[in-house]
Amino acid sequence: MKTQSVFAPFLAMAVSALLAMPCHSYSQPTLGPPSVMIGDAQISLGMSRRDVIQLFKKAGLQPTVVPQLAKSPTEEHWTICESSNPNAANCTIEGSVIFEHGILVLASVRWGAGADSGSAVAGALVGALHHLAQSRDARCEVGTDTQDDPSFRIRRARIRCGDHHTVSVFVTQDADGTQSGQVQEIISEKVLTLESK
Repeated sequence: MKTQSVFAPFLAMAVSALLAMPCHSYSQPTLGPPSVMIGDAQISLGMSRRDVIQLFKKAGLQPTVVPQLAKSPTEEHWTICESSNPNAANCTIEGSVIFEHGILVLASVRWGAGADSGSAVAGALVGALHHLAQSRDARCEVGTDTQDDPSFRIRRARIRCGDHHTVSVFVTQDADGTQSGQVQEIISEKVLTLESK
């Protein structure tokens, strides 16, 4: 049975509301490097691997190293699961971090992980945008793209504010028409592109 997108109207409404807001009403830039909360750990770009480990330990988070994602010997990728057992078969990823030469260069957190309704995705998007609005530069750009494959389709919208802070919204549809949504907040040393090349 093919399902119609329940996410599209909520996404369109949330993005329209964001773009209609005057910049000063949602922007309160903060001092210091960009940061995100993963669980109860507030991490910032430029932190050392050791400092991030200490914060995760204090917050009770168990990161899992994912060596197959590393693009060079100086790069290290970790995923952070919602459960206390990162090796659980049904690990719902809460966030991820990337280090280069032992320094944090990218961190992402999932808002509303496992969202399966339009209202859940909209709520996750509003949460991510609220955090973005309180912590970053108001200079924002929006981009969208679609990735089609015979077994799935991914539609993505990215809202990048400043050079280091991005909110990505994904709507995935598998071959039988089942859809799911995901909202990610990302901080990165490198400027993320708004559309795939």
